Amino acid sequence: MDNYASSPSMLRRRASAAGKRPSNLRVDDDEDADSKLAKTLRRMDLYARVNEDLTVKTESGATVTVVFWVLLVLLVTSEVRTFLATRTSREELMRVDTSLGRKLEIGLNMTFHAINCLDLHVDAMDVAGDNQLDVEHAMLKQRLSAAGEPLAPAISEEVSQLEHRATLPRDYCGNCYGSDSRGRAAAAAERAASGGSIRCCNTCHAVVESFALRGWSTAEVRKTAEQCIREAHLEVPMQEMEGCNLSGKMRVNKVAGNFHMAMGESMVKDGRHVHIFNIDDSDTFNISHTIHSLSFGDTYPDMPANPLDGVVRMVGEDTGTGLMQYYINLVPAVYKAEGSSGEKTELVTTQFTYTMKFRSVYGYDDFQAHEHHDQPGHHHAIGEHRDVPGDEGDGAGGKRKRREITNYLLPGVFFVYDMAPFMLEVEVWQQPLSHFLIRLCAVVGGVYAVSGMLDQALYHVISHMKGRGLLPS
Repeated sequence: MDNYASSPSMLRRRASAAGKRPSNLRVDDDEDADSKLAKTLRRMDLYARVNEDLTVKTESGATVTVVFWVLLVLLVTSEVRTFLATRTSREELMRVDTSLGRKLEIGLNMTFHAINCLDLHVDAMDVAGDNQLDVEHAMLKQRLSAAGEPLAPAISEEVSQLEHRATLPRDYCGNCYGSDSRGRAAAAAERAASGGSIRCCNTCHAVVESFALRGWSTAEVRKTAEQCIREAHLEVPMQEMEGCNLSGKMRVNKVAGNFHMAMGESMVKDGRHVHIFNIDDSDTFNISHTIHSLSFGDTYPDMPANPLDGVVRMVGEDTGTGLMQYYINLVPAVYKAEGSSGEKTELVTTQFTYTMKFRSVYGYDDFQAHEHHDQPGHHHAIGEHRDVPGDEGDGAGGKRKRREITNYLLPGVFFVYDMAPFMLEVEVWQQPLSHFLIRLCAVVGGVYAVSGMLDQALYHVISHMKGRGLLPS
């Protein structure tokens, strides 16, 4: 008891030792925890290593390895070249066209080889009842010689009319050339008495309209009338077989309709679009033409070429002129592109295909369908020489007798178009680098896995054949 009481320090040391673990035990526990963590990580290792003393190297394995590397290099090179050459991805799909109330812009560049600019007019009409007369006033016309050489600069009729109206005297009263039954003096006097409410024929359009109302032919007056000569800038006199190039754009409703260049003066009468011309002169309106370009909107990259670009149609003397109709099927298209920096562009345009039909004033019909792959410069001559019953050839004096018109129709070129109910949507975007890396990893992993399976199969087959003595050991 005395020893126990006299040794408090020893008891304290024992208590301290009992409440504190030795340092060497803590180190052992840490090592056990590290070993458990290492074992857990080793269990997750998918790429187990085999001691080199336990590996077997075979000739078949070496062959598979060489083939593996060659194939891997080829596929990786192909992927890299494809990525660099086609950084953009493209997708096309069809959907219902729900766009309403839009306008359709038509771009035209066309040459008539035997129709002068005074007789060439463009009219447009559609199923909605909209009639546009003389649309060419917003286009450019250029006079051409019989050889196709320009005779004068290209001009706009609308601009030239406004220019000359500003230079006319205030009391000017243009001649109507007998189409006004009152006479020029009476018309001027009546105009002065009424304070100018009676319109004289001060423009070419007024002269032609006055002739058309009387039912007279307007072909000659367009060439000889003072107003027409002034407005058309005819510094160079009219020539025989003079042609005309027509170029420009027009805007129409986005519905089915047509635009045409036909003989005679056009007008709207009782809600109907009519042309006034002398039916006996219909064989003189030569519709031989070249369509340099025809588009229904702007083009986008890699858009198919417009099938009518560069098409040439010539009428032969035997078949004669007539009615040329292009039936065009329009397919609206929207092009959406996304650039590398994220900017987005959208272009609404139209693609089309067409067929063609021709009817001659002499009774011949010629119908040909043209696919969308027609190449620019395609030439089609309508009415090659053939034996025609009743054709008497040259008459007295070496002049060819005029043939009888058997098919009474309106000579001209008509572009009849209809809208498809669906729309083509073209979407283009830049391929990101991550897609390329994913494809590259897929190529490497696929080749590695396939080569490994092939090596295992060859090894087992060869080992089995050696075991049965089919192959030397």
